[in-house]
Formats: sequence, C-alpha cells, structure tokens
Amino acid sequence: MKKEEFFSKLDLLYQNKEAFFFLCNYELDEFEIFTLKDISANKVYFQFPNGKHLPFEVENIEDNAEIIMHSFPESFEDYQKKFIHLQKEIFYGNSYLGNLTTRTPVHLSTTPTHLFLQGNAKYKVYFPQSFLSFSPESFVLIQGDTVHTFPMKGTVVDNNPDAKMWLLQNEKETAEHYTVVDLLRNDLNIVAENVKVVKFKEIIRIPTQGTPLLGMHSHISGTLKADYKGRPGSALARMLPAGSVTGAPKKKTVEILQAAENLRRNYYCGIAGYFCGNILETCVLIRFLEIENGLITAFSSGGGITADSNAWEEYQEMLSKIYVPLST
Repeated sequence: MKKEEFFSKLDLLYQNKEAFFFLCNYELDEFEIFTLKDISANKVYFQFPNGKHLPFEVENIEDNAEIIMHSFPESFEDYQKKFIHLQKEIFYGNSYLGNLTTRTPVHLSTTPTHLFLQGNAKYKVYFPQSFLSFSPESFVLIQGDTVHTFPMKGTVVDNNPDAKMWLLQNEKETAEHYTVVDLLRNDLNIVAENVKVVKFKEIIRIPTQGTPLLGMHSHISGTLKADYKGRPGSALARMLPAGSVTGAPKKKTVEILQAAENLRRNYYCGIAGYFCGNILETCVLIRFLEIENGLITAFSSGGGITADSNAWEEYQEMLSKIYVPLST
C-alpha cells in the first residue's frame, strides 16, 4: 500500500465511522490497516484505553513463572561514536535536539504472547510477525473537530524521593522538553487553529519490573482546520514522523539520525492507532521489542541529545529503558 492510499483509506474509514486499527512505520513506507470485522484473521493484537483485541485462545491464561530478560547492549565506546556524530551536528547548528536510538539484542524466558498479556503499559501492541510495543506515550487524539497531542521528553529513574523534583528542575531535561513541545505545537499548527498548551511538564510514573521510571509530558490541543475536519489520515500525514522521537528541526535531524544510527527503525518510533467509531487515539511505538521466527530478539531504546548532553549519562539512560514492562 502506498503512502497516499494509506492515509486516504484512514480518512474514508473514519468518515464511515467504521472501527479500525492501524500501524504506520517510522520511515512512512510500511502500513497496515485492520477493520474490526477482519482483524482476527490478520492476527494483530492491541490494548488501548478505548478498546482492545486480545489473543482470545489464551486471554485468561495464568502464568506465575518469573519472566527474565537478558540483554546484550552495545559498548559505551560504540554508543559514543554515534553520540559524537550527532552532537557535532548540533554544535554546527544543524540540529537543536536529536533522539538517538540503539538496538540491543535480548533473550527472554517467555513467549511474545505471554509477555503481551502480562505486560503493563497504557498502549500495548502485538504484531506477531514483527514486534511488541509497550508504549507510555500518546501521540495524537482526535475527537470531533478537536485534536490533541501529548509530547513526552525527559526521563529519570525513580530511585530516590527527589527524582521528580530533579526531573522538573534539570536544565538539560527541561531544554529537551521545551524543544519538543515547541516542535509539536508547530506541527499541530499545520492542521489546526487556536493551538494552545493545556498542561505543561506533567510527571507520569512508568512501571517496570524493577525500579520505575518518571517521564515528563505536556498536552497541546487545537481545533482542526476546515481542510482536515473528518480527515484524520490527512492530518497525521502532515505531522509524521513524531517529533518526540526525531528532533528539531525535524527534516534535517531525521537525516542526521539516519547517518548516526546506521539502521532502519521500521515500526520502532512509528505509530499505532485505534478508532472506536468516536475517538481516534494514537501512540508512539516505543518500549519496543523485535520478533523473529516467533522469538523476541531485540529491544530498541534511546533518548534526546542536546548540546549539553553527557555521553555517559545518555548511555545510562538508554540502558535504563531496556526492561521487561511488568508491574512490580
């Protein structure tokens, strides 16, 4: 399916009020759309705030066995090479913020289906032929003529009583968040009017199997312009890829990240969405595990890099985001 055909089909299904689920990859060259009437045959599973489609044959399974993940991250030296490449571009003025990601081989003691059912996240997506995602990050929500976006940037391990205050006051984390909020506000202005920041720098708790993380997010909203009312696919096409997983300025930073990472993200950092017939809600596909031949083989993670970033601290943040997404 071509890009234009995909977004046009989203518009048509939305206008017909037909419930559907969709996937769109980061490079905007792979897409999947599943109407609720054919989703079982295609075997994609999800759990969103407004709806779900679970593997019915094992939906009520009880598995008390401990889930263990072994990870084999790249060395700091290898990570630092990519970091230096990106930060040089920042110093040259070609970017202000870039979301540098990496792929870590992993081995899990459970199956993808069991992990999907027992995992804990606001948005859970299981595409058996490709990936699992346990995302805490909303992207775009459309209800009627109102559009919302929820950029997330800024993370810390919640391992001491001052972690929340540190995250709110840290200059580097704050600079990242300001940049992404400004970027998403500009993106929303393309498709909406009366754009405003509703909530700024809210802290949410993200459960892991170990020490939880704290994440910082904001809420921006607006009213869809006439050309985009009833056309959410057309609106999304103008806003992708998501600003929180790229950087600013977006187009140039995407090119820089491709050179630094030297890998194809594919569905990692893409989006998934569900339309229940009333609300269209989408998420960014992060907290992402790759699947090959029925086995989980890799975990993708990353973080924002600015001129003030420290390579060792960013490496540690990347490592802290490699976790089995379960409640303690």
